[in-house]
Amino acid sequence: MVEALPLEGDPILNVGDNLENYQLRDLAEYYENTFPGLRVRQAPEASDPRTYRVSFDRIERLWGFRASRRVPDGIEEIAAALRAGAIPDPGHPRYVNA
Repeated sequence: MVEALPLEGDPILNVGDNLENYQLRDLAEYYENTFPGLRVRQAPEASDPRTYRVSFDRIERLWGFRASRRVPDGIEEIAAALRAGAIPDPGHPRYVNA
């Protein structure tokens, strides 16, 4: 199958894996289980009633990309870096994008 690509620039792709579609509550649970004492709360104004699954078929079809690590692996990697002191100030603007 030949896929139409944008006329200019590179294709826009979702990077991930179809096995890795999470809801916010799932991610919150991973974080809370990994970081004792952490409680994640969603701001009421950020509530989004939509439900959908992101497809990563295009990146696999075009580039052969399949994720080799899972979200829980990344969360544990962050926890290990914090425990080791590799991220001395997690609140520093370098690490915060929200």
